[in-house]
Amino acid sequence: LVRVVGSNEEKANVSEYQKQKDIETGRKLCKDLRAFYKSLENDGIKMNDVMRKEPEEENLDIIVDASSAVKVRSSSFVQDVQEQKKLRNRSV
Repeated sequence: LVRVVGSNEEKANVSEYQKQKDIETGRKLCKDLRAFYKSLENDGIKMNDVMRKEPEEENLDIIVDASSAVKVRSSSFVQDVQEQKKLRNRSV
């Protein structure tokens, strides 16, 4: 797992809350992965972990991708950010 941010400033200011959320997301992914491995075993396919680190063992790598940065355009900035948050939280 990696965290993608829009700027070096965001990279330098990842909060403890965000780090905790990353750990929780990692735990869920690990749980889902174990269930997936179990379903493969039920089909006769055996998977072995070569290297495994639990989510709390080390922080996620943080990658800066300027295309994911929030753009400041005008006085509608607050509304734009709120609309972007709605889109990110939308279920598919």
